[in-house]
Amino acid sequence: MNVNTVNMIYLGRLPLVDTVEGNTRSEDASKLLGTYQDSSDLRLTELKNHDANHDGVISDDEMGHSDYVTYRLDGTDYAARPDSSVMYEASVTEEDGTVTKLSVAVIQFPNGDTFVTDLHGANDLDDKKIDSIELTKVVNANYSGYYDHHSVENTVVCFASGTPIRTAKGICRVEELFPGDMIQTADHGLRALLWVGASTLESPGRHAPIRIARGALGPGLPDRDLVVSPQHRVLVRSRIAQRMFDTEEVLIAAKRLLPLDGVTQEDPNVPVTYHHLLFDGHELVEACGLWAESLYNGPAARRVVPAAQRAELAAVFGPAWPHVRTIPANARQRRLVERHTQNDKPLVAV
Repeated sequence: MNVNTVNMIYLGRLPLVDTVEGNTRSEDASKLLGTYQDSSDLRLTELKNHDANHDGVISDDEMGHSDYVTYRLDGTDYAARPDSSVMYEASVTEEDGTVTKLSVAVIQFPNGDTFVTDLHGANDLDDKKIDSIELTKVVNANYSGYYDHHSVENTVVCFASGTPIRTAKGICRVEELFPGDMIQTADHGLRALLWVGASTLESPGRHAPIRIARGALGPGLPDRDLVVSPQHRVLVRSRIAQRMFDTEEVLIAAKRLLPLDGVTQEDPNVPVTYHHLLFDGHELVEACGLWAESLYNGPAARRVVPAAQRAELAAVFGPAWPHVRTIPANARQRRLVERHTQNDKPLVAV
């Protein structure tokens, strides 16, 4: 049996759309039309697709195959065969107001758990700061399954356990920090932490941490190995950045640094605990001698902060903050790393 680990966007536990078993039609697919926002259950979730007949498709339960899916939600493990797969037209709105219209596959399980994923594997949902997803039209309610390898890549910003952070008290491990602790920032001196959180991935798969070895980005930088989530952005400072972006300082996702010597991804099967640091603005904090971003107040932050605490932090989740530094498009980030490699230049000039 082939097993593929993928990410999908969880919409919530919703009314079942396949009300008549024994055929491939999802009779009530129109029930799911509407808008799903970050304030609801919208979150990125890891699923394992178990493809029993090695055909690259996870078939719905009517098809008589033995394909099934495992996933975890709110501490509970589930294993089920898909009850329905439906193609919808959708509008995806990002936190900056950008709207993308696309076709998506919506997968529902017998308990009502409902997920969205890429339809054609075009990565249309990757790396977006999603504020809402609106399902606008049922395109095909006769689907009988979905491709087992399509995955949405859009993770939150977080440090792995053990990361040293510079504070008013000196260097502290990230797991030792609490709300109210004063943290050194690049732009505003010491700033008070509003919230700290942690999440553990038992089998992180594509979310396995990126290890940036000592000296990988410049002489003595970082000053020890830095371990962060793949999407966590670190500060690059160089003349090449200045020429490409009209500013010498930009933020680059850790996973874009993988072509560099000394930057590797950890074992995807080893559990990892990620820690989230939230201020009242987007900040740069010092970790292992490098500047790395804090949690941004977009949908990703809303999904990692528990609902009860979101109410306490309501002021934080107002209008989107300005980003602390320029964040180039993914292709431009890759090109920036290529140019530094080709010219044998450090990514962080002292």
